[in-house]
Amino acid sequence: MAGTFNKDLDINGSQLTASGKTDIFYATYDETINNFKNEVSFGGSDEDQLNDFLISLTDEFYFAGSFKTDFTSGLKTLEATNNKSDGFFVKLDNTGTTTLAKKIGGDYNDQLKNWQ
Repeated sequence: MAGTFNKDLDINGSQLTASGKTDIFYATYDETINNFKNEVSFGGSDEDQLNDFLISLTDEFYFAGSFKTDFTSGLKTLEATNNKSDGFFVKLDNTGTTTLAKKIGGDYNDQLKNWQ
């Protein structure tokens, strides 16, 4: 599952704390959806929005959305433009490690909405 949260989020006893107004999270479970595997959160110091989420056949995770301030996923940081929303694309491997993070945007509000 994936989404956005503010303040604190408890997932199966594991606590996540937002670094900004809203951050993005995902959590994985086994095939039976009974056993929790892991969770990851990422974002910046302002509002981050998740607009779409995809899981590949090889258990890679793809996220698309928007951010307003510098945005960090794993060891990758995307720089915000002019305090406006920029779009982002993030790819995580099946362990939750960020393997790709890209920014899309210019001088005005931008975002990525969905996979087509």
